[in-house]
Amino acid sequence: METIIEAFISELGDGFFRHLIFHYAIVFTLILIPPALVALDTYFATSTARMLGEKIRSRKLRKGIEKLTFYWGAQIAASLVGTIGLLFTWYNLPYLTILVTLAVAWTEGKSYREHFSRRRDGVAKVPESLQEMIDFFGDEEIKDIFHTIARRKTGTIPGNT
Repeated sequence: METIIEAFISELGDGFFRHLIFHYAIVFTLILIPPALVALDTYFATSTARMLGEKIRSRKLRKGIEKLTFYWGAQIAASLVGTIGLLFTWYNLPYLTILVTLAVAWTEGKSYREHFSRRRDGVAKVPESLQEMIDFFGDEEIKDIFHTIARRKTGTIPGNT
């Protein structure tokens, strides 16, 4: 009575298991990349907030954990599909896992660019509800509303001192 491993070796050949180990060595290396990217993003987010005088809340850390969970889930799913792909002779690398890792790196790169542009501009992040109002009414309409509020509070017209 042969074991399952012996059956696979006799059907697929000994090279299949060497290739499987090589495949998962690459996958393991790729799985180490997102934690580094998320940690760097969290560092940039907190340092940018510190530079702009914003409060640093634990939400930034929770958001990093949530992102990492999603990224790892996508990578694990891609590696499972890649394992099935090993049955084809042309599928010699974990292409799908590499693609998912590149997508993660691109997404985090966009986040880095946002942090650096906020640093360069020196602009604090606009609260989400206020940004929705600006998008809905438009820049000029919001500016007029703020001028009207300032006039009512001070009794003067802003810009005319």
